[in-house]
Amino acid sequence: MIQKATTRGRRVIKYLLILAGLACVVSVAYLGYGLRRAAQLEAACKTAYEQQQWAELEKNATEWAQWRPDQALPWIYAAESANQLGDAIRTASYLYYLPDGDPRTPAGLLELSHLQFGALNQPIAAAETCKRILRLQPDLSEAHRRLIFYYAMSRQRGPMLAEARRAIAAGCDVPETYMYLMGADWITFANGYELNQRWLQSAPDYEPFLVARSWHLLHSQALDAESESENASTGGLSKYEQIMTDLLERFPKNEELLAYHLNLACFRGNRERVAKLLAQAPASSAADSRFWRFKGWMHEVRNEQEEAEKAYLHALSLYPFDWQTQHDLAAVYRLKQDFDKVEQYQSAALLGKEIMRNALQAPDTSSLSPQLLQDMSRYAKTCGEPDVAARLEARMRNSG
Repeated sequence: MIQKATTRGRRVIKYLLILAGLACVVSVAYLGYGLRRAAQLEAACKTAYEQQQWAELEKNATEWAQWRPDQALPWIYAAESANQLGDAIRTASYLYYLPDGDPRTPAGLLELSHLQFGALNQPIAAAETCKRILRLQPDLSEAHRRLIFYYAMSRQRGPMLAEARRAIAAGCDVPETYMYLMGADWITFANGYELNQRWLQSAPDYEPFLVARSWHLLHSQALDAESESENASTGGLSKYEQIMTDLLERFPKNEELLAYHLNLACFRGNRERVAKLLAQAPASSAADSRFWRFKGWMHEVRNEQEEAEKAYLHALSLYPFDWQTQHDLAAVYRLKQDFDKVEQYQSAALLGKEIMRNALQAPDTSSLSPQLLQDMSRYAKTCGEPDVAARLEARMRNSG
């Protein structure tokens, strides 16, 4: 019995080896057929592209992509055919499937982000596409530029600053990169309201777009100073302030809204309001320099000058380009009669404020005068950012 079992087992092993061999032969044959078929489809795509036969091109390209999903070219052909046939959604879907390992992919994804920001109105997806591009090719300047603009337009201050610094470190900076870096607290866009309104069509409840829409509207309007003063003295609210108040009730932890109301409360000297809003701030605000400036203001009005100095210095360690903090710190040193530091911080504040004024008067972010760029470089040095200054000077030399 043992002998018979052993013989049967050997037969089973023999049959398994034969089946494995046959499977191997079939696999090799199938692979060979796949390679031949892919080559045929590639040639057919080239011909269809040259003859502008877009429907034929799309049919062949999508089949080719099934055989070679690791190659970008079939997806690019398919996207081009869909584009020529006027179907933006299909174009985007083909570009989305571009394989990460192909060197053609970053350029194709850049076209995808263009569609997502533009015709498809999918800005959140476009930002994710830009992030994907930069994971594949960190030195692609246009992807940096689009991502920074998206963060600036949607008032996502922290990501905007981080991306601006990444662009500078990667050598992908353009002159406007420095305006985003130095103007994080005041940069605004005349079309900010309209663009965020459009973006809200794709994401109606998205908090950054809702807040940014009103933020840009508020900051792009030339408000009547006398009317604002009268409203403040009578306890009334302007229509713009009411909008921001309503938004804060809806989003009580939003740092942009809190910063707006804290700025206003500090300006009006309302320490109770400042204390309440600071207590309301989320834990993430500890990394936001503005909230340390507001804390410094609270200490200052309480005559806690040492604590005010520490808070202002910490604010500048988080974000060296805040001219308002520099101005406030100069006031602290004036009380301490440390006039060297008064001069240091007050002169920096004046330069930073002048940069803000001139930048906001520029027609657009790409039209910064050589004098403004030189002032920005000088300001970077003044703020203890020599690497930023050096990079900006190199950029000016290269563009000149």
